[in-house]
Formats: sequence, C-alpha cells, structure tokens
Amino acid sequence: SDAEAAESINAVVISGKEDRFSGGADLDDLNGTIDDLLFDDELGLLTEQIQKSSLRSAAAVEGVCFGAAIDLAWACDVQVVSTTARFALPAVQIGILYNPISLARLHARIGSFLVRRLLILGEEVSGGDLGAAGVADAVAPGSAVQAAVDRLTGGPAASDALRTTKAVLASLDAGDFDPGFWQQLRGELF
Repeated sequence: SDAEAAESINAVVISGKEDRFSGGADLDDLNGTIDDLLFDDELGLLTEQIQKSSLRSAAAVEGVCFGAAIDLAWACDVQVVSTTARFALPAVQIGILYNPISLARLHARIGSFLVRRLLILGEEVSGGDLGAAGVADAVAPGSAVQAAVDRLTGGPAASDALRTTKAVLASLDAGDFDPGFWQQLRGELF
C-alpha cells in the first residue's frame, strides 16, 4: 500500500536536472525591498522543514547552484556535489542584502571564508573547491545523485531520535543552542 511504502522511506535526495541544480530565485521577482521578505519566509519554512524532518536528506548538485539554491542544498544533512558544479551568491553584486537568517545558516555550515568569497568577493566556487574545503562530498561529474543515494543507504531509520538530533544540530547551526532545554527534552523523550 501507499502508506506502507511511505513508512519505508527513511531518506530523501534533492536534485535538479542533469545539468543544473537550481539557479535560485527569479531575480525579476526580487527588488531589494521589504517585498523580498515573502520569498525569504517561504524559503525559510522549506529549509526548516528539511532540517527538522525525521528523514535523512542529501542534496545532489550537478551544474549551477546559485543564490537561494545554496541555502536549500545546505539545509540538507549531506551535500554531494559534482567537482564541476558551480556555486554563486550574486545578491551583493546586484545590490541586495542576502537574507540574514540564511546567511547565518550558511556561515555556520560552510564557514566564513567561503561565505566571504561568495558574497563579498562575488566569486563563483566549484564543487571541487567545496570538496577541498571539507564542506561537501565532491564526486565525478554526472554521479552526484547516485553518490547521494549511496551515502543515505543504510543508516538509522526515521524516528523521534533522528528528528530530535537534527533539531539539535539546526539549533547549533543557528547559534541558539540551549543545553538545558535539550537535556530536559532528552529526559522527557527517552
């Protein structure tokens, strides 16, 4: 049945087409004003759901991964990227302040050095660069999806323990980790 099949799923791979992950937001829809907050809010809800899901997740990136697509990819538990994949955050170059919440998450996940290269210097970085920096698993072009599936094969099943562990990690990434809260929750759940 569909319900039994859904219960057997314990991981998800997010990918794009063979030659691109995503170009990010449609820049014609963004204008650097308060109107952009709706897009930021929607992306924030999506990334939060990925981070707090009981499913393990991997982003499989081939080709371009620009703007908000980077935030989507790094909301996943694992990032598997083609060595030739291209990453860019053009917000500053077009005069837009990148979503500060997303920026904080990326800063925590990929580090200050890479965030500065992407935003302050306006550089494009490759999947090979990200692999060398230790913030992604870099693989041969054309193999990111299969490598992501392989990474997620086996491992723990979806459970409250997995969902809670992912929430603790998201809290650490966000910089709002409260050890007392998590210890108390741990005592209540387990």
